[in-house]
Amino acid sequence: MVHIPRYCFRGTSRLAKDAGLAKSTISQLVHGKSNPLYSSLNEIVKCFEHHLGIVIDLRDVVSEDGTYPTLYVCDLAGCPGCLPDSVYLPTGEPRRSGNALRAGHWTGDVAEFEHWEAA
Repeated sequence: MVHIPRYCFRGTSRLAKDAGLAKSTISQLVHGKSNPLYSSLNEIVKCFEHHLGIVIDLRDVVSEDGTYPTLYVCDLAGCPGCLPDSVYLPTGEPRRSGNALRAGHWTGDVAEFEHWEAA
């Protein structure tokens, strides 16, 4: 969602409205608290495709084993390389963490950022 300007502010609410789903459904998915129904996932992917102007393979959005055909989300979205907000403190300074993260080299998987959220 970070690569789609429409979803950078109030993203959960906006995606829920666009996809015709409950805000709680989107929130649970974003935070890794539930597994999506195929029909819900399909509506979400259609929204992403519309805003990014690309066709997205569902396997690039969800994975049962943590692997994706397109390794990094920046590559999927056509981004030259960025870092997610969760690696920064509210002051804009980088969080201190033992795990280095390079711009453009992150998947967006919820589990990938658990250590950043705790730091």
